[in-house]
Amino acid sequence: MRDRPFSSFFLKSTGSGPPLRIGIQLDDMTVGQAAASVIEDVLAAGFAQIRCVILASDRSANRGVTAGRLRRAASTHWVAWRAVTWLDAKRSRVDDPSAMRDIGPRLASVETIEARWDRDGSDRARLDRTGVERLRAADLDVIVQLGRARPDEAVLDLPRHGVWRFRHGDPDRYADGPPDFWEMIAGDLVTVVSLERLGYKARGGAILGSATFATDMGSPARQCVMPLFGSTHLVIRALWQLHERGPAWLEARARIIAPRPMNDVRQGPTNGAVIDWFVRRLVRRTRRRILARIGRGEPVSTWRTAIRVGHAGLG
Repeated sequence: MRDRPFSSFFLKSTGSGPPLRIGIQLDDMTVGQAAASVIEDVLAAGFAQIRCVILASDRSANRGVTAGRLRRAASTHWVAWRAVTWLDAKRSRVDDPSAMRDIGPRLASVETIEARWDRDGSDRARLDRTGVERLRAADLDVIVQLGRARPDEAVLDLPRHGVWRFRHGDPDRYADGPPDFWEMIAGDLVTVVSLERLGYKARGGAILGSATFATDMGSPARQCVMPLFGSTHLVIRALWQLHERGPAWLEARARIIAPRPMNDVRQGPTNGAVIDWFVRRLVRRTRRRILARIGRGEPVSTWRTAIRVGHAGLG
């Protein structure tokens, strides 16, 4: 018997309000598997409708990554990280959550609003005046950012309940880097993925929900699997809470994120941080092999969380 996806428990609402009007911001109609799962959840929900797609797919500005990210990837600061991830991808056999899927046919009947992916390093999906007016006319409740381009400042206050996006890592500690990168480098036992409502400043906003996962210290590929696949329910759950229980309920439980200077948090991945992690990993692996050879293997502790639905209780 196959378990139901966790998101399937949030597809029906008894709220009396009209269906939520949702906008989706994408870089392209071809998206990663995890992002496609979020879109499928919203399409399957009986209390939400995708009314428009904001598409930042200017081909001159977007060839897989933004110009700003291309400059960073080409710099010497990322050489060690690119080498490690390339080697890890060769040896790891995991289901890649970033593997691309064409979602265009599923959104064929949805209005598309074209945006320009800014190439000045700001990574913004810029809308012209006509685009802003079309977005205002869509009368959206929420915009969900699933692309890499950051939303235009002009649209942050257009949806009634804000622009939502996934945030990987502790916002008080990590500002940059690939998803779930710093937890592995720093040796954090858990990796956090949050659903963030953007504020009017780049570091402002509020956390609407979070999911935690055991950190895989040894493999960048394996480290991404559970956080990316296992956090997709955060969007449909927050939309269900908004429709079922109302905005006041959701707002009362949101955690405010105070704006923070970028130089107060760790950014990366620098060569030094990656090399330090790789050396520590090599030392741990060598030590385990030596102990195993002499019959003194180290115990490995793992933990899992399970949710029982419909349980009547023990009393």
